Amino acid sequence: MKKEVRCAIYTRKSNEDGLEQAFNSIESQRAECEKFFNTKKQEGWELLAKRYDDGGYSGGNLDRPALCELLRDIEIGRVNYVIVFKLNRLTRSLVDFIRVISDKFNRNRVRFSSVMEPYLNEESTDNEFMLYLNLGIAQRERKAVGDHIRIKIAGSKERGLWMGGAVPLGYDAKEKKLIINEEEAKVVKHIFERFIELKSVAAVAKEINRQGYRVKERKVKSGKIYGGGEFKKATVRGIITNFTYIGKIKYKEKCYPGQHEGIIDEELWNKVEEIRRTRQAKYALRYEEMLLKGVIRCHSCNVSMAGTHTRKRNKSYRYYVCRNHIRGMHCQSSNRTIAAGEVEKYVIEEVR
Repeated sequence: MKKEVRCAIYTRKSNEDGLEQAFNSIESQRAECEKFFNTKKQEGWELLAKRYDDGGYSGGNLDRPALCELLRDIEIGRVNYVIVFKLNRLTRSLVDFIRVISDKFNRNRVRFSSVMEPYLNEESTDNEFMLYLNLGIAQRERKAVGDHIRIKIAGSKERGLWMGGAVPLGYDAKEKKLIINEEEAKVVKHIFERFIELKSVAAVAKEINRQGYRVKERKVKSGKIYGGGEFKKATVRGIITNFTYIGKIKYKEKCYPGQHEGIIDEELWNKVEEIRRTRQAKYALRYEEMLLKGVIRCHSCNVSMAGTHTRKRNKSYRYYVCRNHIRGMHCQSSNRTIAAGEVEKYVIEEVR
């Protein structure tokens, strides 16, 4: 009896794709994959109506909702054939393909076809070699693109250019330049001045919230608006430590003169820094104690989580906090703040 072939089309588009000038829109990929499927239709193949589209996700890791859904459907037997426009839509990582995708495909007897790489579609030793060769090339290309972007960003920041991202309170972004928003700038100055008086980010946050101030609203490309909520301790801390406010651009551990006007003068900045240094010497945890800083990411936003701490009854408590939550942007995760000790203990036990 002929095996029923249940096909799924997987598509992916990341922010890097525009640099490659590739055929990469989600709908265009799907159209080409459907053309391939139509050549097999007469053989009794079935195309699942369910779509597996990952828009805006890198192929450098497997943390993609549609891909995860596809792998789950493969495990329960809903899919036994996968069609992609190119192999690098599935993954750009040779390690990920061998460890996860190839393992799941083989274990569940699932085959796949690449529209643009038909030589990968037949089972043979030579084609397996070509498969791994293509993945190796894709991985190398991804690294080269990443290196190019990092060099470009570094060079631009050294020249003091604003390279995008969440626009700080007190500024508007126009033609890739930061322009002072006079009304918001008053709030920024007020926060710095109140910190000098109160010497506590918690006290400042509580006071300015009571006075009716709110964090900056931000509209993303999708049209959604984030922010507009109350200031948190971490939000205030992020403002009084942001070199942008003294007309500088920070990259890695260095600061460069920015091509924008500062809101705070050096004298006010230095007063705040002196208070912070005094308090840090007394209370702050060492950098090394935040074992997962720069590693742990928010499950919902996929942004890195920042290490922070608080004190209650003369005892320090360490946490990892979603950076979007710190910035006042919307985060759907129910675990925006995670106790550092618990997650660090779990990770240590897992790697032993």
